[in-house]
Amino acid sequence: MRGSLYRRARALGQVAGRVAEAVLVVLVLATLGLGDRLRGSLRWILLGIAGFFLLIAFGGHTPFYRLWYEAMPLMKKVRAPGMAFFLPAMMVATLAAFGVDRLLRGDVTRRALLVPLGVLGGLALLGAVGVLQAVAEALAKPEQMNAVVSNAGALQGGAIRLLFVLLAGGGVLWAVWAGRLRGDLAAGALAFVVAADLWGIDRKFFDFSAPASELYADDALITRLRETKPPFRVFDVPGRGGAYDGSWLMAHRVQGVFGYHGNEVRFYDELWGGKNQWTNLANPNLWDLFAVRYLLLREPQALAGFHAVGGPMTTTAGVTAHLYERDTIPAYARVLGAAAKVPEAQAVPTIIDQRFPIDHIVVFADTASVQPAALPGGALPPRPAVQASVAEWEPGRMRITLDGAAAATAYLLVSETWYPDWHATVDGRDAPVHRADYAAIGVELPAGAREVVLSFASPAYRTGKLVTLVATLLTLLLLASPLWWRRSPRHA
Repeated sequence: MRGSLYRRARALGQVAGRVAEAVLVVLVLATLGLGDRLRGSLRWILLGIAGFFLLIAFGGHTPFYRLWYEAMPLMKKVRAPGMAFFLPAMMVATLAAFGVDRLLRGDVTRRALLVPLGVLGGLALLGAVGVLQAVAEALAKPEQMNAVVSNAGALQGGAIRLLFVLLAGGGVLWAVWAGRLRGDLAAGALAFVVAADLWGIDRKFFDFSAPASELYADDALITRLRETKPPFRVFDVPGRGGAYDGSWLMAHRVQGVFGYHGNEVRFYDELWGGKNQWTNLANPNLWDLFAVRYLLLREPQALAGFHAVGGPMTTTAGVTAHLYERDTIPAYARVLGAAAKVPEAQAVPTIIDQRFPIDHIVVFADTASVQPAALPGGALPPRPAVQASVAEWEPGRMRITLDGAAAATAYLLVSETWYPDWHATVDGRDAPVHRADYAAIGVELPAGAREVVLSFASPAYRTGKLVTLVATLLTLLLLASPLWWRRSPRHA
C-alpha cells in the first residue's frame, strides 16, 4: 500500500513540479482566466477537458485509467497515455489567453492576482528551505531513497529558480494590473516573461547536433551496397550488435531484414521468432525466403555460402564492419509448381524446419482461397521450367516477367512482406494476392502466364487523405467566416 501511494505521489509530484517550474506565469494567467465571467460556461468546459485528459495522461498511476482502458475501444493498443497531456496543455494555454485579456481590460482584483502568486511562492519557498525534500524522503521506499537524496540539489535549485521567476513574472503582472504598463508595452512585457519562463526549461529538451547530411552521410559500406541493383536484402544483426542502428539502412534506400520502423507486420515478426526476440535469426529457410544477399558482421568470420567483399570498413557512426556476399544470388521472385494449405499454428514450424523444401512448395493458410492440387503419393512435382525475373522494382511497385510457360497452375512467390493492400495483375488481368509462407507474397499463376505486376494501393489511406482535405477546407472556412460576416452589408 505504501509503495502504491509512493508511486502515485511521485507521479503527481513530478507532473505538478514540472508544470509549476516551467509555466508559473502561464498558470497564474490561467487562474485569472477561470474568473473571467465574460466567457461564461466555456471556461469550465475547458477546465473539465483539461482535468479529464490529465487523468488519462497519468496512466496507471490513478484508478481512473483502468476504467478508461477497459471501456474505450482500441485503448489497449495505445502505448503512451502520457501523449494525452497536450490537451490539458492546450486548455491551460487557452485559459491563460483569457487571463491576459481580463488583465489588460482591468477586470482583475488585487486578491485574484495575489492568491495564485502567493500559493506558488509558498511552494517555491518550501522547496528552497528543504521542506519538500523532507516530504519526498518520507514517501520514498527504501530502494528509492538514494535517488531521492541525490535529487535534493536539483529540487532545491528548481525551487530557487521558481522564486526568481515568481519575482520577475509577478512584478510584470503587478505592473500591468496597476496600470504602469499599458497597451503594446504591457502585451510585450507579458510575452517576454512567458517566453523566458518557458525557455528556461524547454531549452533542456533541445539537442542541437550536426545536420543529417553529416550525421548520416554515406560511407564506404553504403556506397558499396548501392552498387548492387535492387531488389536484395542485407542482414544486419538487430539491436546494438549490428553495424547500423535502427532504420539507418532504410534511410539510405537499402533494404534490410530488420530495423524499418518498429511496427512491422505481425506475420513477419512471428515468422522470425517474435518481435525483438528473433529466435529464428539463423534459419537458412528464412534467409532464402527473404532473399538475403549480403551479411554485415563486426568481426571477420569464415561462413559457408558467403564470401567477403569488403572490410574492414568504418561506418559513419564509427563502427567497423565486414561485408559478405552470398555465393549464389538468391531469387527475389520464384515460380513453384506445388502448394499446400496448413493451419495457422502449423505454418511457422513447417517453414522453419530445415527439411522443408522452400524452393519447391509454397504454404498457404487453411483460410486462403487457393485450391492447390493434391500431391500424389506425397511426392513433390519438379519445378516448372519458368524463370521469374524482376524487370522493374521500386517501393510499392514491381513488374515480374516469366520466361517460359508452365503447363499447369503454378505459384509465384515474392520475397516481399504481404499486406492486404497489395494488388496484382497477371497478364493485365486482376489476380488475388495471397499471404504465402506465412509472411511473403504469393500469386496463383494460370498456365502460360507471362507477366505479373504488383502494386501497393490503400483505399483506407485514400479515404483518410480525402477526409483530411475536407476537414482542412472546412476549418479554413470557419476561420474566414468572421471576416466575411463583418464585411457583409447587413452587418456593416
